[in-house]
Amino acid sequence: MKKYLIILMLFISFVANIYGQEKVPYGNFIYTYSQGLKKVDHVRFERPMFSSPYFIVDSVKYDNEDLKFYKNEAGFYANIKDQSFWGFAGFAECVSQGEINLFKYETTGQSVGTYNASTGTFTGGGSMNRISNYYNRGFGELKDATYKNLLVELADNPVSQIHLEEYRKAGKRQNWLIVAGSVAVGAGLATLISKTSKDYGDNPEPSVAPNVALIIGGMASFGVSYHIYLSKPKHLQKAVDTYNM
Repeated sequence: MKKYLIILMLFISFVANIYGQEKVPYGNFIYTYSQGLKKVDHVRFERPMFSSPYFIVDSVKYDNEDLKFYKNEAGFYANIKDQSFWGFAGFAECVSQGEINLFKYETTGQSVGTYNASTGTFTGGGSMNRISNYYNRGFGELKDATYKNLLVELADNPVSQIHLEEYRKAGKRQNWLIVAGSVAVGAGLATLISKTSKDYGDNPEPSVAPNVALIIGGMASFGVSYHIYLSKPKHLQKAVDTYNM
């Protein structure tokens, strides 16, 4: 009897989890932290030059911190302030919507340039994109879209599991390339400094070409790992897209 009672409780919990979530409606809306869902006609994001960004919702002004979710003609967005270390109110775009919503938050950072004292020239730094993925159900709290979390959420869809495995493998390749690149650049620089700092007297100086090649190879590994980093989220999206079909 106890066994059947446990099964019944698990079934009730499963049904409540599926149907207890508010469904994301069609059309424009906002979902505030204080009042929940509100259907609206227009949602416009404003980013003034000398003040904080805000929203105009049917002629009413809302601060970024007020909205948990919103949807307009541009798409469906979620506030990531609860996931941000500093509590920064930014909005991630939904890239897959359904039983599970997958969000992407992408930022571009500028690396610092370098000054070459021997030539008197300054080389500007390059830009790098940072991608963070989150997911939820309905208007539930966002969670990090990690392999471990989604492995549980998508457990009943074998095709989604295949895409998640591709995501995991891509992450391992990325990490190995970072390690290999670090070793190659470190070894190349160390041996290059060792060769160029010695006094060879009348003897010919050894070629530094192998050391330079090692450094270039290491930098190439970093480049490939960054390419994998940028393309890796597509496996997450395929996994969630498949689940939502």
